[in-house]
Amino acid sequence: MIFTISIYLLLLLLLTLFSYLNIIKGTTLTTLKLVIVIVSLFIGAFILGKKMNKKGWLEGIKFGIIILIVLNIINLIFYHHYNIGSIIYNLILLFTTTLGSMIGITKNRKTS
Repeated sequence: MIFTISIYLLLLLLLTLFSYLNIIKGTTLTTLKLVIVIVSLFIGAFILGKKMNKKGWLEGIKFGIIILIVLNIINLIFYHHYNIGSIIYNLILLFTTTLGSMIGITKNRKTS
């Protein structure tokens, strides 16, 4: 989990720097925010899957649910709303962690 947060913060720092320098703006910035979250969660779940011996999908779902609980608490504290877009966003993140963990466990089995 620490590795995932570190990757996320590093990529977010780079995105903020590019935004500040007006290299990236508009819809590209919004899209890259989503891509950064997806990539960091995928890498974190992939590493988690490599450490597991079986049921990568279950570990990915557990990891995704933990992340979603934290993100939803933050969302409700700061934004005070929840809509269909948030539900779709959460499903995308849950799918990403599940897929990352499944691929990680597959790579673990091939190297063993």
